[in-house]
Amino acid sequence: MKSVLIIAKREFLDAVRNRWFFFFALVFMILDSTVAYSGITGVRENTFFKPALSLLNLVLILVPLMALIMGANSFTGARESWELLLIQPISRKEAILGKYLGLGAAITATILLGFICAGIILILNFGLDEISHFLFLVILSVLLSLTFLSIASLSSIILGEKAKSIGISFMLWLWFVVIYDFILVGLTLSLGEVIVALLFLNPADLVRTTFITSLGSAALVGPAGAVLNKTFGSLTGMILSLTTLLAWLVIPLYVAIYIFERKDI
Repeated sequence: MKSVLIIAKREFLDAVRNRWFFFFALVFMILDSTVAYSGITGVRENTFFKPALSLLNLVLILVPLMALIMGANSFTGARESWELLLIQPISRKEAILGKYLGLGAAITATILLGFICAGIILILNFGLDEISHFLFLVILSVLLSLTFLSIASLSSIILGEKAKSIGISFMLWLWFVVIYDFILVGLTLSLGEVIVALLFLNPADLVRTTFITSLGSAALVGPAGAVLNKTFGSLTGMILSLTTLLAWLVIPLYVAIYIFERKDI
């Protein structure tokens, strides 16, 4: 565990010095603040629902992209850097876990920095009445980033080249964030409750449904959320969604470690 933490610390420091860290942190902070403020000024009622939905949509677009790109950039470093790391008295599993934890901590810091200004704006307008929902959105955002970082680790370990990994990262982002939703909506009317099973195949949709269910308005997430709430009930559906999200986090990372331990560097 000590070796993992040492690697994680080095990876964290390398990540926060990287231009991608500052780019995503700055963009996330500006957009979060703008979306939170516009969500408040755009409604007559003093309600948290509209700015919450706006922040959620921003998270679903930006956070997966940030995790995939930063993950591809880190896990496909130069061959010499891997060789230098692996000649140390550590296992390959420790190397992957250390890089994952360090990079995950850096991405979490980026998300927290981005939410600071938005949180201040929301607290000034709504007080602390909605703080639990806002904190839940922050937690889901961090969980979503770690899930897509796990996916990035797997794709990067398989491909091994930075250019290919970054390219496939954009394709994965396009699939999970854009294309899958169009397919899901198109199949909802014909498949009915089977749509719940398809919902579990996309971590971004799980985060969307889980958060809006927590607000008590699952039907507004679309057909998938309405069916999920009707079939399982809000509490059961939320537990099931969070469990599936954790599976999305653990399984790709485990497979990435399994492949890396048998791969020739």
